[in-house]
Amino acid sequence: MDERGPSYDRFPPDDLVSEVDGAGIGIVGAIGTGYSRFLPAGLGTDNLDEYVKRLAASSAQIVRHYKDKVRVWQIENEPNWWKQHYLAQWRRGIVWLDARKQDAILRALYDVVRAEAPEATIIINLQAENGRTDWKSYADYCDVIGLDFYPNYTHSSPIDTSALSRTSTRVRKETGLPVVISETGYPTAPRLLGFSEEKQAKYIRSACEEAFSCDAITGLSWFKFSDSYWNSFPYHENHFGLLRKEGSPKLGWDEYARQTRRMR
Repeated sequence: MDERGPSYDRFPPDDLVSEVDGAGIGIVGAIGTGYSRFLPAGLGTDNLDEYVKRLAASSAQIVRHYKDKVRVWQIENEPNWWKQHYLAQWRRGIVWLDARKQDAILRALYDVVRAEAPEATIIINLQAENGRTDWKSYADYCDVIGLDFYPNYTHSSPIDTSALSRTSTRVRKETGLPVVISETGYPTAPRLLGFSEEKQAKYIRSACEEAFSCDAITGLSWFKFSDSYWNSFPYHENHFGLLRKEGSPKLGWDEYARQTRRMR
């Protein structure tokens, strides 16, 4: 143990990280996401100084351990949407309710990556439909701006992905940084609200065509790979996967494969 905290020889994701890295697939590692289910039991999120201290120490261990295999790091998650996460009970504690506390948290994570992996690329992903976001204010904490788009989160139709290129172009201009789509997706349930596999495939096709044709967008990621067995709120959060939770592909999987082949 040194002043930076204890060292560990092995972390739970080691086998997965080694296999993915060995296959030549680049990895975006995420550190510091303050969702309650990700935090140790008993860790308080009311005392900012104590939280940041423990956040920095644990994040430093993760980056130090994986820096040879992970060269891109996302710090936190949707900091311009923390209050909404709190209202959805995804986060607990008053640190998420005061925007002035963002600097301490984001700066700590930025400094950890710069200290442990100076050559790494740092991403901050922001909720793209938050019209009050000062995009430029996040540029000091990252090398790349990530945007999260869910235009059909609350309604199944109409499917309109034009905001991907429109907002990305604006953010690129205002920040001067490269822009990637860190997250976008469309759920396949509940069917009672009109969501379906057919509409998910249509959304994938539209989102890919929009992103591929926009010069401001340099990357596109999909949320998410597979449905999960654990349940989240609201209900459709559990049905964004390209695969069903048992592993069988949805129609969206085939459409995503067709779209990615276009980029070869």
